[in-house]
Amino acid sequence: MRLIPQHRKAVAAFGLLFLVAAGAYWFLVRPIKLEYFDNAEEIAKKEKRLQRTGLPLDSALLQEEIDYLDRKLNGTNGKPGVVGNTRQVLEASTAMFMGRVAQQYGTPELFRRNADRVFFQSDFSRIELKLAERNVFLVPAVLGISDESSSPYIYQLILRIWTVERLADLAAEAGLTVATVPKVEIERKGEKVMAADIRSLEVRGYTLADTDKLPYLVEFPVQANLLGDLEQVKTFLRKLTSGGNFLPASQVEIFADDPALPKYHDGRQVRVTGVRLRVRCSAFFLLAPVGALPAGTGNLPGGA
Repeated sequence: MRLIPQHRKAVAAFGLLFLVAAGAYWFLVRPIKLEYFDNAEEIAKKEKRLQRTGLPLDSALLQEEIDYLDRKLNGTNGKPGVVGNTRQVLEASTAMFMGRVAQQYGTPELFRRNADRVFFQSDFSRIELKLAERNVFLVPAVLGISDESSSPYIYQLILRIWTVERLADLAAEAGLTVATVPKVEIERKGEKVMAADIRSLEVRGYTLADTDKLPYLVEFPVQANLLGDLEQVKTFLRKLTSGGNFLPASQVEIFADDPALPKYHDGRQVRVTGVRLRVRCSAFFLLAPVGALPAGTGNLPGGA
């Protein structure tokens, strides 16, 4: 059967229309459909993740949750939130040496940049002589630093010896004495004296990111062996975090004789003397603005 010209035109038009429709589907509709299914799959995955968090999926409920968390973070009705409390804690825990720094240098940043060896050596000698008057003799081999110690960060050396001084002062105020290290002697004024068992330990820095060149907070640990009785030990431990001091103990060990020994009985109650306290505590110094939140710890990075 032969097609008349009108039929040929209709078939050609239909064929052209089919090709246009197929092309439109392939190049326009199909990509949109695939994207829709991909998005639907991604949305389903996100919904599952959100469900696992326990957060509401309803937008109104979610906004209520956001508002609640914001109040906890920033506070409300004049009460500080997490941010405000963090600032207060940082201020309180790093204020112990801020008065000295402000008097000598003005700000922590100027202290970090401008602290010099002459000041360190002068203050080291002052503290060394002061403690020697109490028969607390600092020996570099035990202490861990000396007035000849070298460091690109002089401010750290200053804060290390200040921390040693404050610990020794608080021990003396509580009536405790610093123990000596067996067989470690130095000559002083023509006499042999025993080295005090007090040690400045490795400085630690707290950073916000591994790439930070400076820590925002620096820790200065110190360790000592002290002698006294239980009441003096309790008084000393209270003093570590009171009266403007913040030297929290991270390690405390108490050694004593057996209280059942007759020499500790006075007829009515037991009183143990000869207690030895081994304590490790730390001072802290804030370099970054108050309010920075910790994310990691480690040895001090370069430039600290």
